[in-house]
Amino acid sequence: MSLNKKNIYLLILGILIILYMLNTFLEIGGVKVFNFLIPFIFLYYLFNPIIKVNNELIILFLFLLFIFISIFCGEYNEIDSNILLHNAFRIGVIFFILFPLYYCYPYNYKLFDKLFLLSIVFTVLSNLTYYFLYYDHINRFRATFGNPNEFSLVLVFMIYFMFYYIKMYGLSFKRKFIRSVSIVLLILGLNLLVLITLSRSGIIILGVFYIFYIFSIRKSIKIYGKICIFIFCTIILITLSYYFSKQIGLLITRFTDSEGTVSSHMRLDQINAGINLLIKHPLQIILGSGIASTEDTEWFKNFYDISYQYFPHRIHNTIFSVLIENGVIGVILFIYYNLIVLIKIIKSKSNFKYAVLGIFIAIFLYSQAAYILYFFPYWLGMILISLQIDRLNNIKG
Repeated sequence: MSLNKKNIYLLILGILIILYMLNTFLEIGGVKVFNFLIPFIFLYYLFNPIIKVNNELIILFLFLLFIFISIFCGEYNEIDSNILLHNAFRIGVIFFILFPLYYCYPYNYKLFDKLFLLSIVFTVLSNLTYYFLYYDHINRFRATFGNPNEFSLVLVFMIYFMFYYIKMYGLSFKRKFIRSVSIVLLILGLNLLVLITLSRSGIIILGVFYIFYIFSIRKSIKIYGKICIFIFCTIILITLSYYFSKQIGLLITRFTDSEGTVSSHMRLDQINAGINLLIKHPLQIILGSGIASTEDTEWFKNFYDISYQYFPHRIHNTIFSVLIENGVIGVILFIYYNLIVLIKIIKSKSNFKYAVLGIFIAIFLYSQAAYILYFFPYWLGMILISLQIDRLNNIKG
């Protein structure tokens, strides 16, 4: 591997992702270790200021521009300046880190794929070790992330990536037995981690992805292969039901008890407050009320109905939140970017496109019950999906 600028960027980004996935375990003076690698990304821009531009990058740049413009809307609404600047800085840094990926990833797919696979290895080993040795096995598991729902989204994307890795590099128990067994164990570990997060959204989007993935491989697996997979899955389900019956019971309870009702009512209250905001200030639908303005609950609670029952919180719906905070221009750009990626997937002639479509829909569904605009893995996942479908179009099958 030659150490040119593109490879150096991919290497830095790959290490940054590994450290990001271990962020709770790796801190220096309260600062996440992965943050110390961000200045090295600056060197890429310093020595390679021109980035190959495409339609997606243009839309993302315009979206970022309108997000920054919405800071002034937030100042007009007297939103806490710390909230405005902190979140503007967050998404600015995310795009700053990831924009060169469009240019560098096609140059050396294998390098980045190996580094991302390594991040999965560290994620599975560190989290399962922590779970079995130190966790109380009662509460929702969130080891390397503060939020178990966000953690489950990352895990589901990693599961998708493992199947993408198999598609691109193959799985042969005869020629590469240890490698193939390791891949299978990683997939099992990721699925187990999704289970112990007790995340309802995580379980739902995992199921959605598997439906699309099974559809994508339905013609490529012979009948005896399907029988083997069925027997293997049955054994795994029986094993899980025996050794993790408590966690499965807790997960089922989260779907059936009052917590789900409370969570739904809270989200409806948030959306209703957003609608009230637009009714009282209709002109703000153009540029929005300010970046992350609904995080300022002291301000946002003024738009809640008097009868609201639950503590005010930011809007947990990404598209609606973008509409409220960044206006109709912002939400059009955001939706347009998603449509560009979706159309690219649909037009692909690769059989694996259904699996890619599955993870795209899974991420979209998750975003309707959460706010992930400032979540680094979300943008990393969306950009990788777009780049990987380009790569799939260049191979047969």
